[in-house]
Amino acid sequence: MRDTTDRSSETQRAVLMRRQRIDIGDVSRTGCRVGASPRLAVGTVGMLTVEIDGQRHVELFRVARSSATPGADQLYEAGLEFLPLPADMASLHSIAARLERSSSN
Repeated sequence: MRDTTDRSSETQRAVLMRRQRIDIGDVSRTGCRVGASPRLAVGTVGMLTVEIDGQRHVELFRVARSSATPGADQLYEAGLEFLPLPADMASLHSIAARLERSSSN
């Protein structure tokens, strides 16, 4: 039989994942607004994946603000701040930057 009394000194790491459908709006290079239920807690860090024209775009984010949507039961609005990604990944903020450049021309 193995002795398990010393396990408390070992650091255990895990990743918690939750898939959640959200509505996305107001996308910019630095973040976006989302509608979700249940509420996203301020400070939560996650990964947003969106498929646009058959191409998957990934964005790491941190929830900057979160509040109840007025007049909507159990619906919440959150402001997401995009976090840095490796340059070779297709991201939403790179699409937003391209759209901003094309609209200013």
